[in-house]
Amino acid sequence: MLIGPDEQRADWYVRDTAGEFRDLLRGDFERAATLPEGAVDTGWRRGGRRLWLGPGDEAAYLVGIEDPDDIERWPAAREPVMCA
Repeated sequence: MLIGPDEQRADWYVRDTAGEFRDLLRGDFERAATLPEGAVDTGWRRGGRRLWLGPGDEAAYLVGIEDPDDIERWPAAREPVMCA
């Protein structure tokens, strides 16, 4: 997921469920995460989830609208992740 004004200046957040990109990310994907103190609600909603950004943009958090305890943590990429 890209968040920013354009692809070159965007922050990249990755839902890496298998850990395939672990070396490229600033942490791990968590299927059952806790929203950290200082996280900010972006106001964006889609597919029954709200998008929050963690402090320092280290991770994005997708929070269930109907179940706010349903939280996924998508870590930020250290650099853009491109497919070949």
